[in-house]
Amino acid sequence: MIDGTRDRNETPTREMTLWRIYLLRAGYLLIAVGMGMQKVPAFLHHRPWELMHGVVNSMLLALVLLAVLGLRYPLKMLPLLFWEIAWKATWLLAVALPAWQNHTMDALQAVRFWQNGKSQRVYRNRTSLPPFPAPTRHGRRCSRNSRCCG
Repeated sequence: MIDGTRDRNETPTREMTLWRIYLLRAGYLLIAVGMGMQKVPAFLHHRPWELMHGVVNSMLLALVLLAVLGLRYPLKMLPLLFWEIAWKATWLLAVALPAWQNHTMDALQAVRFWQNGKSQRVYRNRTSLPPFPAPTRHGRRCSRNSRCCG
């Protein structure tokens, strides 16, 4: 390749600003500490669980461990933040909203619905991840080019 020219398949890379990297790390830290305070003790000191209860707790503990890894590699673990936002949006649209519209939401579902809604706006729920840490331009570029996440 001649200096000053570029291969057609090569995309220009832009550096992420440091404050955005720290914002991503804050999102990972929120997951790791908030959910870790609940799931690690529950995982270490538990009675035998039912099958689904064990699956849920195992997946959430894996999320905590991957969030710890995201503190070191914030851009490579970006799909973890997208997954966190996607499952919350899916639950709100597929479970909570229809139950609320049909007036069939029980008290526990109502508490979860309003906690999820608040956490997306006010960030008071320790286990919820606010949507702001995800740099969308980088996420779109990452989906097309797997080498861009450094």
